[in-house]
Amino acid sequence: MIDENGKLTNIDIDEAREKVLEAARLANIEVADGSVEQMISEWLSKVFLDIDNSVYLSIQKFLYPTENDIDIQNPGIARLAASKSNGYLEVDNTLGVDPITIPIDSIFVGSNFLEYSNTLEALEVAAGEIGYVYVESLLEGANTNLPQNQPFTLSNYEITNPQPISGGRDIETDSEYWNRIIYLRTNLASEQTSIVITNALLEYYLDAKVFVNNTNSSQLTPIPIPANGYNCAIILPSGVNAPARELQKAIETLVAFAEFVGVNNVSTANHPVIYGISFSGVFPVAYSVTPVQAVQTTLSLTVKVRFDSSIIEVEKPNLAKQFANNFVNRLMATFYSNDGSYNFEFIPLVGDDTIESIAVVGVVKDRDNIAPIVSIEAIRSIIYDQSDSVTIKGLQYRECVSLTVEFDPLVAGESPKILSIDAPFEDTLLSIDFAKDPLFLDESSWFDRWINLDPSLISVYVVEE
Repeated sequence: MIDENGKLTNIDIDEAREKVLEAARLANIEVADGSVEQMISEWLSKVFLDIDNSVYLSIQKFLYPTENDIDIQNPGIARLAASKSNGYLEVDNTLGVDPITIPIDSIFVGSNFLEYSNTLEALEVAAGEIGYVYVESLLEGANTNLPQNQPFTLSNYEITNPQPISGGRDIETDSEYWNRIIYLRTNLASEQTSIVITNALLEYYLDAKVFVNNTNSSQLTPIPIPANGYNCAIILPSGVNAPARELQKAIETLVAFAEFVGVNNVSTANHPVIYGISFSGVFPVAYSVTPVQAVQTTLSLTVKVRFDSSIIEVEKPNLAKQFANNFVNRLMATFYSNDGSYNFEFIPLVGDDTIESIAVVGVVKDRDNIAPIVSIEAIRSIIYDQSDSVTIKGLQYRECVSLTVEFDPLVAGESPKILSIDAPFEDTLLSIDFAKDPLFLDESSWFDRWINLDPSLISVYVVEE
Protein backbone atom coordinates (compact mmCIF):
# COMPACT_ATOMS: atom_id res chain seq x y z
CA MET A 1 0.00 0.00 0.00
CA ILE A 2 1.16 3.55 -0.74
CA ASP A 3 0.49 5.91 2.18
CA GLU A 4 -0.29 9.63 2.00
CA ASN A 5 3.43 10.42 1.89
CA GLY A 6 4.02 8.18 -1.13
CA LYS A 7 5.84 5.57 0.94
CA LEU A 8 5.41 1.87 0.26
CA THR A 9 4.06 0.13 3.35
CA ASN A 10 2.80 -3.30 4.29
CA ILE A 11 -0.63 -3.57 6.00
CA ASP A 12 -1.77 -6.06 8.68
CA ILE A 13 -5.11 -7.87 9.09
CA ASP A 14 -6.64 -5.11 11.24
CA GLU A 15 -5.83 -2.48 8.60
CA ALA A 16 -7.25 -4.76 5.87
CA ARG A 17 -10.46 -5.27 7.90
CA GLU A 18 -10.82 -1.52 8.42
CA LYS A 19 -10.47 -0.93 4.69
CA VAL A 20 -13.24 -3.49 3.92
CA LEU A 21 -15.60 -2.08 6.59
CA GLU A 22 -14.99 1.45 5.33
CA ALA A 23 -15.94 0.33 1.82
CA ALA A 24 -19.12 -1.32 3.21
CA ARG A 25 -20.15 1.89 5.03
CA LEU A 26 -19.68 3.92 1.85
CA ALA A 27 -21.95 1.43 0.06
CA ASN A 28 -24.56 1.61 2.88
CA ILE A 29 -24.05 -2.06 3.74
CA GLU A 30 -24.67 -2.85 7.41
CA VAL A 31 -22.20 -5.32 8.90
CA ALA A 32 -23.63 -6.65 12.15
CA ASP A 33 -21.90 -9.04 14.52
CA GLY A 34 -22.56 -12.64 13.53
CA SER A 35 -24.20 -11.64 10.24
CA VAL A 36 -23.51 -13.06 6.81
CA GLU A 37 -22.14 -9.64 5.86
CA GLN A 38 -19.57 -9.90 8.65
CA MET A 39 -18.46 -13.37 7.46
CA ILE A 40 -18.05 -12.01 3.92
CA SER A 41 -16.13 -8.96 5.19
CA GLU A 42 -13.69 -11.20 7.11
CA TRP A 43 -13.11 -13.27 3.99
CA LEU A 44 -12.63 -10.11 1.91
CA SER A 45 -10.21 -8.72 4.50
CA LYS A 46 -7.99 -11.80 4.19
CA VAL A 47 -8.19 -11.67 0.38
CA PHE A 48 -7.34 -7.95 0.47
CA LEU A 49 -4.43 -8.64 2.83
CA ASP A 50 -3.04 -11.38 0.55
CA ILE A 51 -3.31 -9.16 -2.54
CA ASP A 52 -1.67 -6.22 -0.76
CA ASN A 53 1.18 -8.40 0.51
CA SER A 54 1.73 -9.82 -2.98
CA VAL A 55 1.85 -6.34 -4.50
CA TYR A 56 4.15 -5.19 -1.69
CA LEU A 57 6.58 -8.04 -2.25
CA SER A 58 6.55 -7.52 -6.02
CA ILE A 59 7.31 -3.83 -5.70
CA GLN A 60 9.96 -4.59 -3.06
CA LYS A 61 11.66 -7.02 -5.43
CA PHE A 62 11.58 -4.40 -8.17
CA LEU A 63 12.88 -1.52 -6.04
CA TYR A 64 15.28 -3.51 -3.85
CA PRO A 65 16.15 -6.70 -5.72
CA THR A 66 18.39 -9.34 -4.17
CA GLU A 67 20.02 -12.55 -5.35
CA ASN A 68 18.47 -13.90 -8.56
CA ASP A 69 16.00 -11.00 -8.80
CA ILE A 70 18.89 -8.69 -9.76
CA ASP A 71 19.92 -11.05 -12.56
CA ILE A 72 16.35 -11.33 -13.88
CA GLN A 73 15.93 -7.54 -14.04
CA ASN A 74 19.26 -6.98 -15.83
CA PRO A 75 19.51 -9.53 -18.66
CA GLY A 76 21.94 -7.33 -20.60
CA ILE A 77 24.45 -7.05 -17.74
CA ALA A 78 25.33 -10.52 -16.53
CA ARG A 79 26.63 -11.15 -13.01
CA LEU A 80 30.39 -11.74 -13.06
CA ALA A 81 31.23 -15.37 -12.45
CA ALA A 82 34.14 -16.59 -10.37
CA SER A 83 37.36 -16.65 -12.37
CA LYS A 84 40.91 -17.93 -12.24
CA SER A 85 43.90 -15.66 -11.86
CA ASN A 86 46.75 -15.54 -14.35
CA GLY A 87 50.05 -13.88 -14.96
CA TYR A 88 53.69 -14.46 -15.73
CA LEU A 89 56.44 -16.10 -13.73
CA GLU A 90 60.07 -15.18 -14.18
CA VAL A 91 62.58 -18.03 -14.26
CA ASP A 92 66.10 -16.79 -13.52
CA ASN A 93 68.92 -18.86 -15.01
CA THR A 94 71.52 -16.09 -15.17
CA LEU A 95 73.85 -17.95 -12.81
CA GLY A 96 73.23 -21.42 -14.24
CA VAL A 97 75.42 -23.45 -16.57
CA ASP A 98 72.69 -25.73 -17.93
CA PRO A 99 69.36 -24.90 -19.56
CA ILE A 100 66.21 -25.05 -17.42
CA THR A 101 63.36 -27.04 -18.97
CA ILE A 102 59.85 -26.73 -17.57
CA PRO A 103 57.30 -29.04 -19.27
CA ILE A 104 53.78 -27.90 -20.06
CA ASP A 105 51.22 -28.42 -17.27
CA SER A 106 53.86 -28.17 -14.54
CA ILE A 107 52.54 -27.26 -11.10
CA PHE A 108 53.89 -24.13 -9.39
CA VAL A 109 53.03 -23.55 -5.72
CA GLY A 110 52.66 -19.89 -4.82
CA SER A 111 53.43 -18.13 -1.55
CA ASN A 112 49.70 -18.53 -0.74
CA PHE A 113 50.16 -22.36 -0.99
CA LEU A 114 47.80 -22.51 -3.99
CA GLU A 115 48.68 -24.20 -7.27
CA TYR A 116 49.27 -22.62 -10.70
CA SER A 117 50.06 -24.27 -14.02
CA ASN A 118 51.57 -23.38 -17.39
CA THR A 119 48.72 -24.85 -19.39
CA LEU A 120 49.62 -23.13 -22.67
CA GLU A 121 53.30 -23.75 -23.20
CA ALA A 122 56.49 -25.31 -21.97
CA LEU A 123 59.53 -23.16 -21.17
CA GLU A 124 63.24 -23.57 -21.77
CA VAL A 125 65.64 -20.98 -20.37
CA ALA A 126 69.21 -21.09 -21.61
CA ALA A 127 72.13 -20.63 -19.23
CA GLY A 128 72.68 -16.95 -18.51
CA GLU A 129 69.13 -15.99 -19.51
CA ILE A 130 65.81 -15.05 -17.89
CA GLY A 131 62.59 -16.55 -19.20
CA TYR A 132 58.89 -15.89 -18.67
CA VAL A 133 56.08 -18.41 -18.58
CA TYR A 134 52.33 -17.79 -18.53
CA VAL A 135 50.50 -19.53 -15.67
CA GLU A 136 46.91 -19.82 -14.53
CA SER A 137 45.55 -20.76 -11.12
CA LEU A 138 43.96 -24.19 -10.86
CA LEU A 139 41.20 -22.79 -8.65
CA GLU A 140 38.89 -19.82 -9.04
CA GLY A 141 38.60 -16.97 -6.59
CA ALA A 142 40.10 -13.71 -5.38
CA ASN A 143 42.38 -15.60 -2.98
CA THR A 144 44.38 -16.82 -5.99
CA ASN A 145 45.61 -13.27 -6.73
CA LEU A 146 49.12 -12.42 -5.58
CA PRO A 147 51.14 -9.20 -5.41
CA GLN A 148 54.34 -8.97 -7.43
CA ASN A 149 57.68 -10.46 -6.42
CA GLN A 150 56.28 -13.50 -4.61
CA PRO A 151 58.24 -16.78 -4.44
CA PHE A 152 56.93 -19.82 -6.34
CA THR A 153 58.09 -23.36 -5.76
CA LEU A 154 59.06 -25.72 -8.58
CA SER A 155 61.97 -28.07 -7.91
CA ASN A 156 65.01 -25.96 -7.01
CA TYR A 157 64.45 -23.19 -9.53
CA GLU A 158 64.39 -19.52 -8.53
CA ILE A 159 60.94 -18.39 -9.63
CA THR A 160 58.97 -15.22 -8.87
CA ASN A 161 56.27 -13.07 -10.48
CA PRO A 162 57.58 -9.67 -11.72
CA GLN A 163 54.01 -8.39 -11.93
CA PRO A 164 50.94 -9.27 -9.86
CA ILE A 165 49.07 -12.51 -10.52
CA SER A 166 45.61 -11.07 -11.10
CA GLY A 167 42.20 -11.70 -12.60
CA GLY A 168 41.08 -14.15 -9.91
CA ARG A 169 37.61 -13.28 -8.73
CA ASP A 170 34.89 -14.63 -6.49
CA ILE A 171 31.40 -14.69 -7.92
CA GLU A 172 30.06 -11.17 -7.82
CA THR A 173 28.07 -10.43 -4.66
CA ASP A 174 24.68 -8.73 -4.76
CA SER A 175 26.12 -5.38 -3.64
CA GLU A 176 29.02 -5.57 -6.11
CA TYR A 177 26.69 -6.55 -8.94
CA TRP A 178 24.16 -3.85 -8.11
CA ASN A 179 26.83 -1.13 -7.82
CA ARG A 180 28.32 -2.13 -11.18
CA ILE A 181 24.90 -1.98 -12.83
CA ILE A 182 24.36 1.52 -11.46
CA TYR A 183 27.82 2.57 -12.66
CA LEU A 184 27.33 1.19 -16.17
CA ARG A 185 23.90 2.77 -16.52
CA THR A 186 24.82 6.18 -15.13
CA ASN A 187 28.53 6.88 -15.52
CA LEU A 188 29.51 4.90 -18.56
CA ALA A 189 27.47 6.94 -20.94
CA SER A 190 29.01 10.17 -19.69
CA GLU A 191 32.65 9.00 -19.66
CA GLN A 192 34.94 9.33 -22.63
CA THR A 193 35.58 6.01 -24.29
CA SER A 194 39.32 6.27 -23.67
CA ILE A 195 38.81 6.72 -19.91
CA VAL A 196 36.41 3.79 -19.75
CA ILE A 197 38.84 1.54 -21.61
CA THR A 198 41.79 2.64 -19.46
CA ASN A 199 39.92 1.83 -16.26
CA ALA A 200 38.89 -1.55 -17.62
CA LEU A 201 42.46 -2.40 -18.71
CA LEU A 202 43.83 -1.55 -15.26
CA GLU A 203 41.80 -4.47 -13.86
CA TYR A 204 44.12 -6.87 -15.71
CA TYR A 205 47.40 -5.01 -16.24
CA LEU A 206 49.84 -3.33 -13.90
CA ASP A 207 49.75 -0.07 -15.86
CA ALA A 208 47.82 0.98 -18.91
CA LYS A 209 46.97 4.21 -20.69
CA VAL A 210 44.95 5.02 -23.79
CA PHE A 211 46.51 7.72 -25.97
CA VAL A 212 44.08 9.55 -28.27
CA ASN A 213 44.71 11.13 -31.68
CA ASN A 214 41.77 13.17 -32.97
CA THR A 215 43.52 14.37 -36.14
CA ASN A 216 43.43 13.06 -39.70
CA SER A 217 47.16 12.24 -39.62
CA SER A 218 48.97 9.50 -37.74
CA GLN A 219 51.45 10.61 -35.06
CA LEU A 220 54.64 9.17 -33.59
CA THR A 221 54.94 11.05 -30.28
CA PRO A 222 54.54 10.53 -27.42
CA ILE A 223 53.54 7.15 -28.89
CA PRO A 224 52.50 6.01 -32.39
CA ILE A 225 48.76 6.53 -32.84
CA PRO A 226 46.77 5.96 -36.04
CA ALA A 227 44.81 8.83 -37.54
CA ASN A 228 41.49 9.42 -35.74
CA GLY A 229 42.29 6.59 -33.39
CA TYR A 230 43.69 5.28 -30.13
CA ASN A 231 46.74 3.39 -28.90
CA CYS A 232 46.46 1.36 -25.73
CA ALA A 233 49.88 1.13 -24.07
CA ILE A 234 50.07 -1.76 -21.60
CA ILE A 235 52.90 -2.91 -19.37
CA LEU A 236 53.76 -6.57 -19.95
CA PRO A 237 56.58 -8.60 -18.39
CA SER A 238 58.08 -9.56 -21.74
CA GLY A 239 57.69 -6.02 -23.09
CA VAL A 240 58.90 -5.60 -26.65
CA ASN A 241 59.08 -9.39 -27.01
CA ALA A 242 55.49 -9.97 -25.92
CA PRO A 243 53.51 -12.58 -27.85
CA ALA A 244 49.99 -11.72 -28.93
CA ARG A 245 48.31 -13.88 -26.28
CA GLU A 246 49.56 -11.53 -23.55
CA LEU A 247 47.22 -8.96 -25.08
CA GLN A 248 44.17 -11.22 -24.87
CA LYS A 249 42.53 -9.27 -22.06
CA ALA A 250 43.16 -6.00 -23.89
CA ILE A 251 41.38 -7.27 -26.99
CA GLU A 252 38.51 -8.64 -24.88
CA THR A 253 38.19 -5.23 -23.22
CA LEU A 254 38.05 -3.43 -26.55
CA VAL A 255 35.44 -5.87 -27.80
CA ALA A 256 33.33 -5.23 -24.69
CA PHE A 257 33.56 -1.44 -24.64
CA ALA A 258 34.28 -0.32 -28.18
CA GLU A 259 32.68 -2.81 -30.54
CA PHE A 260 36.18 -3.81 -31.66
CA VAL A 261 36.29 -5.72 -34.95
CA GLY A 262 38.83 -6.72 -37.56
CA VAL A 263 41.67 -7.47 -35.12
CA ASN A 264 45.03 -8.00 -36.81
CA ASN A 265 48.58 -8.60 -35.63
CA VAL A 266 50.61 -5.97 -37.54
CA SER A 267 53.76 -6.28 -35.45
CA THR A 268 57.20 -5.52 -36.77
CA ALA A 269 60.38 -7.10 -35.49
CA ASN A 270 60.93 -4.23 -33.06
CA HIS A 271 57.46 -2.94 -32.37
CA PRO A 272 54.66 -5.42 -31.59
CA VAL A 273 51.24 -3.96 -32.30
CA ILE A 274 47.73 -5.35 -32.40
CA TYR A 275 45.57 -3.28 -34.75
CA GLY A 276 41.86 -3.16 -35.46
CA ILE A 277 38.79 -1.06 -36.19
CA SER A 278 35.94 -0.20 -33.84
CA PHE A 279 32.82 1.87 -34.38
CA SER A 280 31.75 4.92 -32.43
CA GLY A 281 28.23 5.46 -33.69
CA VAL A 282 28.61 5.09 -37.47
CA PHE A 283 32.20 6.33 -37.59
CA PRO A 284 35.07 3.84 -37.76
CA VAL A 285 37.85 4.37 -35.22
CA ALA A 286 41.30 2.79 -35.52
CA TYR A 287 42.79 1.16 -32.43
CA SER A 288 46.31 -0.06 -31.69
CA VAL A 289 47.52 -2.00 -28.68
CA THR A 290 51.21 -1.71 -27.82
CA PRO A 291 52.97 -3.89 -25.24
CA VAL A 292 55.28 -1.83 -23.04
CA GLN A 293 58.12 -3.02 -20.83
CA ALA A 294 58.70 -1.61 -17.37
CA VAL A 295 62.27 -0.33 -16.98
CA GLN A 296 63.69 -1.68 -13.74
CA THR A 297 64.83 1.27 -11.64
CA THR A 298 67.30 0.76 -8.79
CA LEU A 299 68.15 3.68 -6.49
CA SER A 300 70.69 3.94 -3.67
CA LEU A 301 71.04 7.07 -1.56
CA THR A 302 73.30 8.03 1.35
CA VAL A 303 72.77 11.30 3.24
CA LYS A 304 74.32 12.86 6.33
CA VAL A 305 72.17 14.47 9.03
CA ARG A 306 72.80 16.22 12.33
CA PHE A 307 70.55 16.20 15.41
CA ASP A 308 69.86 18.98 17.91
CA SER A 309 71.56 18.52 21.26
CA SER A 310 68.16 18.07 22.89
CA ILE A 311 67.48 14.85 20.92
CA ILE A 312 68.19 11.70 22.93
CA GLU A 313 69.69 8.62 21.27
CA VAL A 314 66.49 6.57 21.30
CA GLU A 315 64.65 9.26 19.27
CA LYS A 316 67.23 9.49 16.47
CA PRO A 317 66.22 6.36 14.45
CA ASN A 318 62.60 7.54 14.23
CA LEU A 319 63.63 11.01 13.05
CA ALA A 320 65.96 9.46 10.48
CA LYS A 321 63.14 7.18 9.32
CA GLN A 322 60.82 10.18 8.98
CA PHE A 323 63.42 11.91 6.83
CA ALA A 324 63.76 8.82 4.61
CA ASN A 325 59.97 8.43 4.31
CA ASN A 326 59.59 12.01 3.14
CA PHE A 327 62.14 11.44 0.42
CA VAL A 328 60.80 8.07 -0.76
CA ASN A 329 57.16 9.21 -0.84
CA ARG A 330 58.05 12.28 -2.91
CA LEU A 331 60.21 10.17 -5.21
CA MET A 332 57.39 7.68 -5.77
CA ALA A 333 54.98 10.51 -6.49
CA THR A 334 57.33 11.63 -9.29
CA PHE A 335 57.20 8.30 -11.15
CA TYR A 336 54.80 5.50 -11.71
CA SER A 337 55.33 3.30 -8.68
CA ASN A 338 54.13 0.12 -7.01
CA ASP A 339 53.08 -0.66 -3.47
CA GLY A 340 55.86 -2.30 -1.53
CA SER A 341 58.68 -1.77 0.96
CA TYR A 342 62.01 0.04 0.66
CA ASN A 343 65.29 -0.67 2.46
CA PHE A 344 66.25 1.73 5.25
CA GLU A 345 69.37 1.90 7.42
CA PHE A 346 70.27 4.48 10.06
CA ILE A 347 73.94 4.64 11.07
CA PRO A 348 74.38 6.54 14.36
CA LEU A 349 77.55 7.97 15.85
CA VAL A 350 77.22 5.53 18.72
CA GLY A 351 75.29 2.33 19.17
CA ASP A 352 73.96 -0.22 16.70
CA ASP A 353 72.62 0.47 13.22
CA THR A 354 68.85 0.46 12.65
CA ILE A 355 67.90 -1.65 9.62
CA GLU A 356 64.26 -1.90 8.48
CA SER A 357 62.07 -2.67 5.51
CA ILE A 358 59.48 0.13 5.42
CA ALA A 359 56.15 -0.19 3.59
CA VAL A 360 55.01 2.58 1.22
CA VAL A 361 52.06 3.06 -1.12
CA GLY A 362 52.65 3.40 -4.85
CA VAL A 363 51.30 6.19 -7.04
CA VAL A 364 49.83 5.81 -10.53
CA LYS A 365 50.03 9.11 -12.38
CA ASP A 366 48.54 10.34 -15.60
CA ARG A 367 51.19 11.80 -17.89
CA ASP A 368 51.81 12.37 -21.59
CA ASN A 369 55.18 10.71 -21.94
CA ILE A 370 55.76 7.09 -21.11
CA ALA A 371 59.49 7.47 -20.70
CA PRO A 372 60.44 11.00 -19.56
CA ILE A 373 63.70 12.86 -19.19
CA VAL A 374 65.23 11.89 -15.85
CA SER A 375 67.80 14.11 -14.16
CA ILE A 376 70.01 13.14 -11.21
CA GLU A 377 69.70 16.72 -9.96
CA ALA A 378 65.90 16.52 -10.01
CA ILE A 379 66.06 13.42 -7.82
CA ARG A 380 68.64 14.98 -5.51
CA SER A 381 66.49 18.11 -5.12
CA ILE A 382 63.74 15.96 -3.55
CA ILE A 383 66.10 15.20 -0.65
CA TYR A 384 66.40 18.70 0.66
CA ASP A 385 63.03 20.12 -0.24
CA GLN A 386 62.47 22.81 2.34
CA SER A 387 58.79 22.09 2.80
CA ASP A 388 59.72 18.64 4.09
CA SER A 389 62.84 19.37 6.09
CA VAL A 390 61.22 21.97 8.31
CA THR A 391 58.63 19.44 9.49
CA ILE A 392 61.25 17.22 11.12
CA LYS A 393 62.00 18.97 14.38
CA GLY A 394 65.43 18.23 15.79
CA LEU A 395 66.97 16.91 12.54
CA GLN A 396 69.12 18.93 10.14
CA TYR A 397 69.91 17.73 6.64
CA ARG A 398 73.63 18.19 5.91
CA GLU A 399 74.56 16.69 2.55
CA CYS A 400 73.94 13.96 0.01
CA VAL A 401 77.16 11.98 -0.12
CA SER A 402 76.07 9.27 -2.55
CA LEU A 403 73.27 8.92 -5.10
CA THR A 404 73.09 6.30 -7.84
CA VAL A 405 70.13 5.46 -10.08
CA GLU A 406 70.25 2.53 -12.50
CA PHE A 407 67.76 2.08 -15.35
CA ASP A 408 67.81 -1.47 -16.68
CA PRO A 409 65.78 -2.30 -19.84
CA LEU A 410 65.86 -6.01 -18.87
CA VAL A 411 66.53 -7.03 -22.46
CA ALA A 412 69.46 -9.20 -23.49
CA GLY A 413 72.20 -7.18 -25.16
CA GLU A 414 71.11 -3.86 -23.65
CA SER A 415 73.23 -2.44 -20.86
CA PRO A 416 71.69 -0.45 -18.00
CA LYS A 417 72.08 3.31 -17.84
CA ILE A 418 73.49 4.63 -14.57
CA LEU A 419 73.04 8.15 -13.22
CA SER A 420 75.40 8.92 -10.37
CA ILE A 421 77.07 11.70 -8.42
CA ASP A 422 79.67 9.23 -7.17
CA ALA A 423 81.76 8.83 -10.31
CA PRO A 424 84.49 11.25 -11.43
CA PHE A 425 82.97 14.32 -13.06
CA GLU A 426 84.05 13.41 -16.57
CA ASP A 427 82.39 10.00 -16.26
CA THR A 428 79.20 11.17 -14.58
CA LEU A 429 75.91 10.79 -16.43
CA LEU A 430 73.60 13.48 -15.02
CA SER A 431 70.43 12.86 -17.05
CA ILE A 432 68.82 10.52 -19.53
CA ASP A 433 66.32 11.40 -22.24
CA PHE A 434 64.47 8.23 -23.16
CA ALA A 435 63.27 9.78 -26.40
CA LYS A 436 66.81 10.37 -27.68
CA ASP A 437 69.21 8.15 -25.76
CA PRO A 438 70.67 5.17 -27.70
CA LEU A 439 69.71 2.84 -24.86
CA PHE A 440 67.88 0.36 -27.00
CA LEU A 441 70.39 -1.70 -28.91
CA ASP A 442 67.63 -3.93 -30.30
CA GLU A 443 66.35 -0.84 -32.17
CA SER A 444 63.07 -0.85 -30.30
CA SER A 445 61.57 2.53 -29.62
CA TRP A 446 61.66 4.67 -26.50
CA PHE A 447 57.89 4.50 -26.24
CA ASP A 448 58.13 0.75 -25.71
CA ARG A 449 59.51 1.35 -22.21
CA TRP A 450 57.88 2.65 -19.06
CA ILE A 451 59.62 3.96 -15.96
CA ASN A 452 58.09 2.04 -13.09
CA LEU A 453 59.47 2.40 -9.57
CA ASP A 454 59.65 -0.71 -7.38
CA PRO A 455 60.19 0.25 -3.68
CA SER A 456 62.13 -2.96 -3.02
CA LEU A 457 64.86 -1.56 -5.29
CA ILE A 458 65.22 1.64 -3.23
CA SER A 459 67.84 1.80 -0.47
CA VAL A 460 68.16 4.83 1.80
CA TYR A 461 71.08 5.17 4.22
CA VAL A 462 70.91 7.97 6.79
CA VAL A 463 74.25 8.64 8.53
CA GLU A 464 74.59 10.75 11.66
CA GLU A 465 77.31 13.38 11.31
